[in-house]
Amino acid sequence: IVNGKEELEIVIVHEVGHNWFYGLLGSNERDHAWMDEGLNTLNEMRYIETKYPKNERMSDMMMGMADKIHLEHLDHHDMSDMSYSLSAGYGIDQPIELTSDDYSPVNYGAIVYAKTGLVFTYLKDYLGDTLFDKCMQTYFDEWHYKHPQPEDLRKSLETTSGKDLGWLFDDIIPTTAQIDYSIKKVKYDDKGATVTLKNTGQVIVPVSVDAISKGKVRTTMWLESGEKKGTLYFEGTTFDQFTIDSE
Repeated sequence: IVNGKEELEIVIVHEVGHNWFYGLLGSNERDHAWMDEGLNTLNEMRYIETKYPKNERMSDMMMGMADKIHLEHLDHHDMSDMSYSLSAGYGIDQPIELTSDDYSPVNYGAIVYAKTGLVFTYLKDYLGDTLFDKCMQTYFDEWHYKHPQPEDLRKSLETTSGKDLGWLFDDIIPTTAQIDYSIKKVKYDDKGATVTLKNTGQVIVPVSVDAISKGKVRTTMWLESGEKKGTLYFEGTTFDQFTIDSE
């Protein structure tokens, strides 16, 4: 049952996406469900964020109760974020790379759809929209009608991007390892600031830091994968704060 024009639009966007994932590509949704529903959720999330950047989709679904339980101003992206976070918080998280039959009923949505959508949004942010689009277009061009496997997707993305994506395909997709970085210190000089990061999580991945001034992100830099601890140098003296992945 679809309630309202917003929900109808989301359903249409998602289902039309299946013309590519998994339709024309021919991914195996039983053995690798994330290559079907998960990648499609990424595109659904991206569509809503692009067309409705100020949406409060999750809060709207609470029918006026959101502010009463302190869940106001939550958007479509937050739906996936909270679905995964609840699963992980209760200790029932499962890896992205499992067969469809291996998931608990609640995790088929929380992991196959939401977690995969979040993880590949992370990859998109890391590569940037232009390079990410080039990677996905190349993947489609190489593998439509050919039934790609996870290793085919990985090879295509790595070849096009020129990046080692082992952190994604070896450390995140087949495990329940969690990303958790902290800013250890910020040291200012007369030209800028050195931000030192520490990995307090279970996996080493690329991580972004935003330099913020007057409430707006002015500069974003990435600490590359492979570093347990590292520093980033931001040129400029007008920054008010530094935040890991402020969005």
